[in-house]
Amino acid sequence: MKHLLAALNSKTDQLYDHASKTKKHQDILRFFHVLRCRYHRSVCLFIILDNFSTHLHLKVKNWAAANNVELVYTPTYASWLNRIELQFPMCSQVRL
Repeated sequence: MKHLLAALNSKTDQLYDHASKTKKHQDILRFFHVLRCRYHRSVCLFIILDNFSTHLHLKVKNWAAANNVELVYTPTYASWLNRIELQFPMCSQVRL
């Protein structure tokens, strides 16, 4: 099984994705590092996440604080507030 990590640039509507074999904080950090490299460090990135335990890991929070990234968590059972969720129905049709 593979897990899809995805990010949407709401300004350009560009979708970034990555498939991983696991769903650990290390996978999230690798993906966030790739996202951070796409933008100048002076640009604050706002990443909207659900409150899955991997997203709440202390290493993820510390990395964000050190890399000019704001983590914004959606309320429990409100993932529909995260615009990226709209992309998943079309992605579910594709086998990874």
